[in-house]
Amino acid sequence: MQTAKVYYLKNIDRATFERLKAAQMESGKIWNICKDLHLEARKTNQPWPTQITLQTATKGKAEIHSQSAQRVCQSFIANVDATRQHRKQGNKRIKYPWRTKTFYPVLWPAQAIKVKDG
Repeated sequence: MQTAKVYYLKNIDRATFERLKAAQMESGKIWNICKDLHLEARKTNQPWPTQITLQTATKGKAEIHSQSAQRVCQSFIANVDATRQHRKQGNKRIKYPWRTKTFYPVLWPAQAIKVKDG
């Protein structure tokens, strides 16, 4: 199990807020690419894309840190795997990812971010 540290950003200036909002939109763009590739594979009865396939397909498609884009792909695959498990257990109401997202949380690995002055 991975441990995550959550930092709440208080009293940030407008420019920083806009940069973070843009990063969330770029992260959403990566999620949507993953969703579209997975949906296309399901519709055409092709093998479902793997994490490596998704990372390769999304490389350079968004203006966020490469490791953050990889984390979105990992989250997408985890979502698909969890849905698959629920459906095997008989819960057919749960759907595979299908919604287009405007925003998606940006996940920064420890190497991609630094905290200065608290």
